[in-house]
Amino acid sequence: MSVWESIDSLKNFVYKSAHVELIRDRQAWFHKFADAHQALWWIPKGHIPTIEEAKERLETIQKQGPTESAFHFGKTFDSP
Repeated sequence: MSVWESIDSLKNFVYKSAHVELIRDRQAWFHKFADAHQALWWIPKGHIPTIEEAKERLETIQKQGPTESAFHFGKTFDSP
């Protein structure tokens, strides 16, 4: 779990840094998940998200798909 200032800064890290090499070769590193395994959501400045909060957001995206409370790169929502 990590906290980023913007979706663009996270995308730049994921897709435009050395991290992209791991993404390209992810079959060597990870088993394919049947369900969603990532969730993005906005937090208020200064808030530190908990593991329980992350689990709830992941469950939300698995059950409802992307919403304002939990989304992914393919379907994002503006910061409230």
